[in-house]
Amino acid sequence: MTVCASLVNLTVAQQSASAITDLLATDSIWHIDIRTDWNHLFADRSDSLEYQRAYVTWQIGDSLIERKAKVRLRGNFRRRADVCSFPPFKLRFSKEQRAGTPFQMHKHLKVVTHCMEESFLLREYLVYRTYEKLTPYSFRARLVKITYSSTQDTIPSQTYFAVLLEDDKTLAKRLGGELWEGDRLKPEQVDRQELTLLALFQYMIGNLDWDISLHKNVDFVQIPGKEQPVVVPFDFDYSAMVNPPYTGITPSYDRRRIGGWLCRDREEYNSAVQTILANKDEILELYRKFPHLSSQFRQEPAQYIRSFFREAKRPTFLDLLEEFCEEEG
Repeated sequence: MTVCASLVNLTVAQQSASAITDLLATDSIWHIDIRTDWNHLFADRSDSLEYQRAYVTWQIGDSLIERKAKVRLRGNFRRRADVCSFPPFKLRFSKEQRAGTPFQMHKHLKVVTHCMEESFLLREYLVYRTYEKLTPYSFRARLVKITYSSTQDTIPSQTYFAVLLEDDKTLAKRLGGELWEGDRLKPEQVDRQELTLLALFQYMIGNLDWDISLHKNVDFVQIPGKEQPVVVPFDFDYSAMVNPPYTGITPSYDRRRIGGWLCRDREEYNSAVQTILANKDEILELYRKFPHLSSQFRQEPAQYIRSFFREAKRPTFLDLLEEFCEEEG
C-alpha cells in the first residue's frame, strides 16, 4: 500500500460499519501505512524520548483514510541500536483523530516491530495468541502489515509484518478494572490462581525473563470482585519459543526447560495443567494453520510446545513442584 495524494477524511457518519470495528477484535491481517521521519525517530534512543508527528493511512473500499498520530520509541533492550535496526514504538492518537475509526478505543498502541527479522516477530505473536487462549487476563494482539513511509521523499517505503499490542490502561479498562500503579507487589500479593497459570505457561514456553517482585515484563490489574490484582505478562522474545539471535542463549530447541516454579500444592498446579491441556488442540492448530512462517520456523516452536504436552501428561510431572518446595522449605 502506498500513500496517495487524494486521501479522503471521512466523518463517522460516512464510514462503513466495518470501519469502526475495534481493530483488536479480529485476527485478520490489516494493511496500514505509517508516515513519519523515521531517521529522526531512530536517531535518539536515549531515555528522553519525545513524540513526533506521524500520519496513519488505511483503505476502506476505494477510499484511503488518513489520521494524524504521534509516534515515539519504546522498550528497553530492543530500543538499543545494536539490538534492533528497527525498534519497537508507541502510536498515539488524539480523541478527535481516532473517533469513528478502528482506533476508536485505543489512545495508545504498542507496535512490536520486526526488529532484525520478521520470523522472530511472528513467533512472538503466536506466543501472545497462545496465552489469549488460556485466560481472559491477557493482552490482545493483532498481526498487521505496515508500510513505513518517510516524510523525506528520497527514502523508499518498506513493508513488514508488525504486531499491534493493546496498551496496559486499555487492557485494564476492557477487563473492567484499573491498572495497578501502587508499590511493587510480591508474589503472595497477586491473585494466586492467575499467577500459578502464568508460571506454568512461562515454563511451557521456556521463559525466565519475568519477575513479579521486580515488575519485570508483567502488568497488574485490580479487578472488581477479586481480592488481589491479576498479573498479565508481555514480552516473550527471550523464551525458547521465540529466541532471536540477540538473546545469546543456547539454541532454543536444545534448551532444557527450567522452572520458574512457585511453591503450590499439587491440586493448584494440576488445575493450571488441566487448563492448558484443555486448550492443547486449539494451540497446536494455531501453529499448524499459521501461513506466514517457513515450515522450519513454524514447526520448531510447535515441536517444543508438544514436548511440554507430553511432559505435562506424565504422572511424575508435578513431582518437580514437590522437589522445589522441599528445597525451598
